[in-house]
Amino acid sequence: MMCLRCDGLMVQEKFEDLDGLWSSDHEFVGWRCLNCGAIVDAVIAAHKRITSSAVASIQALTTAHGAPSS
Repeated sequence: MMCLRCDGLMVQEKFEDLDGLWSSDHEFVGWRCLNCGAIVDAVIAAHKRITSSAVASIQALTTAHGAPSS
């Protein structure tokens, strides 16, 4: 897997959730970039999908109806 931020190599890694907010066993699996250190897990990936689809919808509306005037 390649990093979306820097195109570096992403490796799967087990992380510890010391606050215990996300799981009862205090561990979760994610991906860490060996180059820039970016971390992606299921929660981060879901948030990026939601955010990018909202941005795409706004861009489509702006393109279809023209940019708002200032």
